[in-house]
Amino acid sequence: MFALLGAISIGFISPSSCLALDAKTFPGKGSRVIWNKACKVYNEGNALGNVGKRDAAIAKYKQAIEIYPYADAFYLNLGVDYEARKGAGDLAKAEAAYRKATSIDPKDWRNWNAVAGITAAQNKYQDCRKAALQALACNPPSKDAAEIRSNLASVEQYLAKSK
Repeated sequence: MFALLGAISIGFISPSSCLALDAKTFPGKGSRVIWNKACKVYNEGNALGNVGKRDAAIAKYKQAIEIYPYADAFYLNLGVDYEARKGAGDLAKAEAAYRKATSIDPKDWRNWNAVAGITAAQNKYQDCRKAALQALACNPPSKDAAEIRSNLASVEQYLAKSK
């Protein structure tokens, strides 16, 4: 959500939004056996992130990515935990992870929504606007689309005032 207060405060994606993965969600690239192994590690990362163990979760996501680098969810959740950890350089690391997720699956609105949120958090409002538009172009569910449109309206209002 955005609040227009001279600068924009956002929360496009929350650490609790991590998706559990299993063999049914196989992306179709590479080996299903390798995918299953990576999913186990990824799900361990989710469990750690859900209890606030960000460093351990990040390590698990990186391990899952080493095993199977073709899953956008691995990068998306890596970004979520970098963003939640709030250490020096973590916003840039989260943005890089989210952008990697968009390069793997550019049709998943959640990836673009994460980019929109992280770029807004870094005061990169033009980038935020572009990513929010991409998220909407991916036809998110109506509730999520309404929130993205609301966030986008706040960004556009802020950009108009800053001209």
